Amino acid sequence: MTIRTRKELQGIGGYSQGRSAGPSWFKLSSNENPNEPFPEVLEAVQKHTAGFNRYPKPVSTELLEKIAARYQLPASRILLGAGSTPLLYQAVAAAAGVGDEVMFAWRSFEAYPLLALPTGATNVRIPLTEDGRHNLPAMAATITEHTRIIILCSPNNPTGPIITTAEFTEFMAKVPADILVVLDEAYVEYVTNPEAVNGLEEWEKYPNLMLLRTFSKAWGLAGLRVGWALVPEEMVGAMRLVGIPMSVPNGSAAGAIAVLDLEERVFERVRETIESRELLVQGLRDLGIPVPDSESNFVWIPTKEAQVAFDYYFDHELILRAFPPEGIRITVGESASVAKLLETSRELVEKLLTN
Repeated sequence: MTIRTRKELQGIGGYSQGRSAGPSWFKLSSNENPNEPFPEVLEAVQKHTAGFNRYPKPVSTELLEKIAARYQLPASRILLGAGSTPLLYQAVAAAAGVGDEVMFAWRSFEAYPLLALPTGATNVRIPLTEDGRHNLPAMAATITEHTRIIILCSPNNPTGPIITTAEFTEFMAKVPADILVVLDEAYVEYVTNPEAVNGLEEWEKYPNLMLLRTFSKAWGLAGLRVGWALVPEEMVGAMRLVGIPMSVPNGSAAGAIAVLDLEERVFERVRETIESRELLVQGLRDLGIPVPDSESNFVWIPTKEAQVAFDYYFDHELILRAFPPEGIRITVGESASVAKLLETSRELVEKLLTN
């Protein structure tokens, strides 16, 4: 006898992590920070390696207070999670059930379609514009009485463009106050466009706005799994109720606390990544590849030949992330990877043009 699973799960792919790389390869598939952890962060984490026979604190109040002080936010409205994605699951579990709708742009972060599955809610995907941006007018026009959550990703993963403050303001004016809007800013530290929306400048204007941030990208703590959210006051209790207790170990919290004290050095690394990103974007455009503007630590190549391109890069020891048939995402990694990427891209373009 076969155990039956929910029919809603049939035919749905799960979240796919980037492939591992060999010693001479460049792994540019997971949007990781390529820099080694700072010694101070390693030391802070290692202090908690002993005693892990005991459960961690339910919540790191020290980290909460550190985040609140750094960003001038109310600590009572900050929730921690094992990365930012579990906090999204909590938000959906707290606000959407059977018959409700969760709206997001598509293509966007590949975990979004999975969020509604545990609750029985329905996904509503709004296609991006041709240049890889959120189509906010279309999203606003699609709101119904069943819409419970709208997720906005800025910069958008995997395409790279931002939502502007003007676009966000116009959109929020059309969203009913009882709908939760989640602004996913996992890559906000890499943004240089002054017109980009920044949740820290918007949260006090909108009681239905949730901000989502992570230590996994610019802060370089992907392996420690620490994210945080600023949650509407009336959502805090419900999200805590559906969350997994003790999801952030003491060592992970200590690492996040330590790296917040190293912000100047963190952003030195961020600036280096931005410089490499601009070189990569311009180099690809010089090859005739229509790369969208990127304000993140990755670059998007729109192509229907995504799998062919992925295989070609893979054969040249470059591991990227393919999203057939829409395109390929390239993480901006070590500076040495840029020249190899551009040379391989030139060869690939010539190969596709001659075949």
